[in-house]
Amino acid sequence: MNTRSTWLLVLLALGLSAYTYFSERSASVAVSGPDYRSFDPVAIRAVELLRSNVVIRVERTTNGWSMALPVAYGAQRTAIEAFLKGLADLKPRLLLPGSQLAGSGGTNELKAFGLDGSALTVKLETAEGAPLIYQIGGATPLGPQFYLRRVGADGVFTADEAFLANVPPSADYWRDRSLFDLRGQMYDRVEVRGSTAFTAVRDTTNSGWRLVKPLSARADSERIEALINALQTAPVSGFVSDSPLLNLQPLGLQPPQSEFILGQGTNDLVRLQFGGIPTNTPGHVLVRRLANTNVVLTPMNSGLALKMPLANFRDRTLVPSLEEATEVRFRTGGESFRVQRTGTNWAVVEPQRFGADRMLMNLVLRQIGALPIVEFPTDVPADLARYGLEVPARSVTVLNGTNELVQLDFGSVMGLDKVYVRRADEPSVYATILAELRRLPEVANQIRDLRFNSSNVVDVAVFQKGRTRNLTRAASGEWTVSAGTPGGLIDEAINETLYRLSRVESARYTPPNAEQMKALKFAEVDHRVELGFRAGDDFKKVEFQFGGKNPANNLLALVRIDDDPKPVLIEFPGVLYEDVFRDFSAP
Repeated sequence: MNTRSTWLLVLLALGLSAYTYFSERSASVAVSGPDYRSFDPVAIRAVELLRSNVVIRVERTTNGWSMALPVAYGAQRTAIEAFLKGLADLKPRLLLPGSQLAGSGGTNELKAFGLDGSALTVKLETAEGAPLIYQIGGATPLGPQFYLRRVGADGVFTADEAFLANVPPSADYWRDRSLFDLRGQMYDRVEVRGSTAFTAVRDTTNSGWRLVKPLSARADSERIEALINALQTAPVSGFVSDSPLLNLQPLGLQPPQSEFILGQGTNDLVRLQFGGIPTNTPGHVLVRRLANTNVVLTPMNSGLALKMPLANFRDRTLVPSLEEATEVRFRTGGESFRVQRTGTNWAVVEPQRFGADRMLMNLVLRQIGALPIVEFPTDVPADLARYGLEVPARSVTVLNGTNELVQLDFGSVMGLDKVYVRRADEPSVYATILAELRRLPEVANQIRDLRFNSSNVVDVAVFQKGRTRNLTRAASGEWTVSAGTPGGLIDEAINETLYRLSRVESARYTPPNAEQMKALKFAEVDHRVELGFRAGDDFKKVEFQFGGKNPANNLLALVRIDDDPKPVLIEFPGVLYEDVFRDFSAP
């Protein structure tokens, strides 16, 4: 038989017997008076933990908690307050009164409970009075409990070991795990150094950010704030060194691969230096916090944003707010037109006057305002002709009264899907989406209000495949055939089709040239409907000329107003054309 095992079993049995003996003797002893005293966690101004030669001391500040030992550092408020609350809420049970403890050997008896020199000592300091000192001993032989006592009080107690989860296992456990914390502090400068280098300052006019180095340009305020927030919330995974005399070169910090600085004016509030990736922790990067002269580990993706190209931090909004716009000027080649707003209504005022479609004009303004910057070709254009901007092919100017909100000049096509563009108030040449430019009107008729009063239409002329038919509305409202094949008229159907024609809403395009007219099958379809209006109406005549169908089963149609030689190309609803063909054909 193993003698050593036998003695271990005997000692275990003696320990259990002793625990049972003391528990039974004290089972009726209540926790009261001087034996154990709880406290208010809010009243605690400092906490000091001593185990062997390791001392942890944290002190309450106006902003939370700060670590004083073993190093001066920020502290985790949540963890410290959880510890204090757990200690204050303990429900201890008196195991052995002081009188019995003295009779059993006094101080030497504490060793049996782990309450001798190896115990964890907790000192709680308040603003007034002597500090409270507790000793936390070993685990009880039976049950999930541990031994503790308050120094200067009477007796040894047991308590639920769940509290021990709040006890810091190391000196670093209560240290602040953020790279920095500037909540509640003002800062107005951001600097990034390294492969990506820039300085941004807060714009006093709108509280956003503006680049000042390496160029003066608008910054993407959301991305700047996202960068600051990402670093502020990045967790510290480990503490490498607190020595200011550390050899930085093996750590990739001499020189650092990148730096991040937050400041107020010329005063640096935060300065982080990012170094190499340790071989034993490949998912992390070394960071030096110059405010504390210590090196920590943080997840590698924390510093990746600092290496993104400068273009990622530039504002990609091409156009400022156009909510107050009262006038828009369009120029394409040698032709131009002006549109003005009065109240909520828009009207073309040059080169001729007519009403503009209010909904369509508001859509055009939204399209202009949504133009994005997709690339930054150059910020110092030495030769504007290289980008087709010396004599821009197109320009759009938006004003509020006499105040110019923005002027955009569009140049050459860049690649297959982009076009060069430049703001008159900025030196940079940008690139925007070519398809978005092509959605903007080139001629005034593209935004003309095509709606009319269908009850004022008094005659309809139909031209189809070389045949002609004329319909006339009598004073009584009845329709008759005045020329062409007679019969086949239904007044209600004709009036309904005219009403629907008066409310057509669709995409509009620039007028096609002769070659495009042929490709769009206008000659092949050969169907025109001309509407004549009674005297005094805003329109004299409106003509619809129909072409071929597109894949969406809609037709392309040309709309001509009065004697204007420039038609509007629209996408005409296929279902509506079925009614037009029924009511306005020349059999």
